Amino acid sequence: MKIAILGFGHAPPAYNLELAVIAGERLAAAGHCVVVGNSVGTFAAAIDSAATHGGQTMVVLDDAAAQQALPASTEIIVVDTVEKHQRIAMLADAGLVLGGAEGTRKLVAQLIAKDKPLIAVKGTGGAVDDHSLPDSIPIVDSIEFAVEKLLATLGN
Repeated sequence: MKIAILGFGHAPPAYNLELAVIAGERLAAAGHCVVVGNSVGTFAAAIDSAATHGGQTMVVLDDAAAQQALPASTEIIVVDTVEKHQRIAMLADAGLVLGGAEGTRKLVAQLIAKDKPLIAVKGTGGAVDDHSLPDSIPIVDSIEFAVEKLLATLGN
C-alpha cells in the first residue's frame, strides 16, 4: 500500500520531524510505500526514514528544480500543485496528517473526494490543531496508534 504523509514543508516543528521519522520507519517495516509531495521538512524526514529502513518511497514534485534530492524509489514530476495533489490522491491508498497548512487542506480534500482513509496526530499544529480538518478525520494522540489504526483500516 502507498501511504501519503501530509504536513509542513518549511519550518516544521521538531516534534513533527520526530513523528515523520517514526512513521517512515513503521510504514517501511510493514512493507508500505511512503508518498510525499515535497522534498523538505516533514516530507524529507519521512522519506529518509523509510528509505533508511529499506522501504519503498515515492515523491511527486511540481517544481523539480527547486527541490533537494531525496532517496525516492520513484519520482514523478508534474506541472503544478493542483496536479501534484490530484496525482498523490490517485496514487495513495491512505494519508497520515502531521500538521500542515493550506497545501495539506487541499490534499486532504482530494483524498476525501477519492474515499481514501485519513488519520491525523494531535499536537502537530496547523490544519490538525486549528480545527480546519473535516470532522470525519480521526485525530489521535500518538504516531504509533495513528499508523496502527491507519493500517488496520486498510486491512493490514
